[in-house]
Amino acid sequence: PLSLKNSTVGGSQQLRLENGASATTNTGSGIQLSASGKVEQANVATGWEAAATTNAFFAISTRIASATVERVRIMSTGIGFGVTGPTAVLHLKAGTATANTAPLKFTSGTSLTAAEAGAVEFTTDDFFLTITTGAARKGIVLDNGSRLTSGKIPVATTNGRLIDLTASSAYTPTNV
Repeated sequence: PLSLKNSTVGGSQQLRLENGASATTNTGSGIQLSASGKVEQANVATGWEAAATTNAFFAISTRIASATVERVRIMSTGIGFGVTGPTAVLHLKAGTATANTAPLKFTSGTSLTAAEAGAVEFTTDDFFLTITTGAARKGIVLDNGSRLTSGKIPVATTNGRLIDLTASSAYTPTNV
């Protein structure tokens, strides 16, 4: 049974939801948010990562079509977005071939005035990473969408993208 309790932790008052069941995997407490027709719209829940463990998770779910889907899970191993068992500090689910399902998307913006080590930026059509040594911003060179061919010389197009050099009788990858 789930019970509501008034609890004091470290001198501050808290509303506590407590599940009296024994600790088993995914057993915990939660709050369900529903519309007037009692259709579940979202959940906030906690639970145990494994049976008889001291590590708990915190999860947020939302309704999509006719099902509630877990969106975020925070565990001792990390934070998972669309992943219920994160294995890294930040773990993103894989994308699909469907539009608007990319696991990570950048909006084009203005580059930082001063480069910051570790920053990733996307400005117009260019990606930049900033290295630690001297906090120097470095551009990521992109191809034109078709993969470069091994053994051919890459050249930059007018938009700065790399393509394979078209071989001619005077200049070929084999005679350079």
